[in-house]
Amino acid sequence: MTENTIILLLLAVLTLSSCAKGQRSQAAAGERVVSQVDTEFVDLGDQRIKAVNENNAGFQSGRLRAVTVTVPSFGVRDAQLLDMLPRPDEASRRDSTLIARLNAGEIFLLQAGEKGEVEMDDGTCLLVRFQVGELWIWKSAVR
Repeated sequence: MTENTIILLLLAVLTLSSCAKGQRSQAAAGERVVSQVDTEFVDLGDQRIKAVNENNAGFQSGRLRAVTVTVPSFGVRDAQLLDMLPRPDEASRRDSTLIARLNAGEIFLLQAGEKGEVEMDDGTCLLVRFQVGELWIWKSAVR
């Protein structure tokens, strides 16, 4: 055997051994990926009944309720101001205190069709999150 033949034979053996080693590592990696997933079936009927009972009892739920303004009305940041405001159709255009509060951002005029999400229910009024912010409005002004 010549020297060249021995070198070629050694290179062939090393090449073949490295290929086999690569296949073994890929197979080992493939075995690690396989895992079992346990599945648990949950009956949601009881949870729905519980959520309805909590909502009827007045407890705050995780979901927010969407409402739509049905008539033009005023929305305020401070709930105590709501009692002092007239209805928008009864408000005078010359009422300087009302205009000053509108300009200051304490009072907002909400048009019919505006949508918001209820944050809190206080019996006769609601704290609703609109695009402009959280405002107190009369419950009778939304559906």
